Amino acid sequence: MKLLDYIFILRPTLFFPVWTVFLAGYHANTKFSQEVTHPNNPVLALFLFTLMMGAAFIYNQLVDIETDAKSSPI
Repeated sequence: MKLLDYIFILRPTLFFPVWTVFLAGYHANTKFSQEVTHPNNPVLALFLFTLMMGAAFIYNQLVDIETDAKSSPI
């Protein structure tokens, strides 16, 4: 069960919109760019980008503790 906690703290439901924008940009770059500027391994780039998003979501939760406590109805 702890593994699920580690996964859900990253807020995986928020990944889908960002993945969509990332993949749309990657597709547009490979389709319309005259230069070859796309990463050699898009799966690795997407994985690293996902880890970065998860880290940003965790950081946001840590920074917003006081704000969340003020807005909580309890």
